[in-house]
Formats: sequence, structure tokens, C-alpha cells
Amino acid sequence: MLFRRDDRGLSVMSTLCTYDLSPLALVSRPDGSDIFVSQYSESRYTKTGAVIQGPAKGNLPFYKMRLAEEVIGGAVDTLYIEIGAETSSEWRLPIEVKATAQR
Repeated sequence: MLFRRDDRGLSVMSTLCTYDLSPLALVSRPDGSDIFVSQYSESRYTKTGAVIQGPAKGNLPFYKMRLAEEVIGGAVDTLYIEIGAETSSEWRLPIEVKATAQR
């Protein structure tokens, strides 16, 4: 899973190839850009999950997340990824950044 944080919150994207379910490797290209590459099928994806070379046809999925321990019944302040609950790449889990005391 690849987690990202921006000014709108957190997002999470799978880093398993949609063709063969192999773990993707992040590879730097000569032009300086990075892509995800399947080590088995040679499918390639942009850093935002779009297929740029097959045999994969599907983009990498994004999933919803929750901090709702009261709904799921887990530990407090734990992030849950809802595997199978695919969502748009634009979806974000809103987060508050709390100030921490300096030591």
C-alpha cells in the first residue's frame, strides 16, 4: 500500500499489479520520473496508479480508510483500510494535524 498525505487528507493506493497481483517496484526512469513496474508481467503504472503499459488493463485501486474504532471495534487511534471498498483517487480521509509539545 502507498499512503499519501496532502492538504485534503490521506489517501491509500494498492501497489499490487492488477494483472498478476505481484508487488510493484518503484523504478526511476532516465527522464527522472518514477513508475511502478511488475517484476513478472512487466506491466507499468504511473505514480498515480494509471496503467501506461500492459498486459494490465486496470488502474491501481484506491481504498477508503477510517479512524472509526467505535464502528469497527478496534483500537483507538488506529487507521483501518477498507480493502475491497474501492474509491476514486480523489477521495481523502480528512485529518487534523495536532500540535505536539516540544521537548
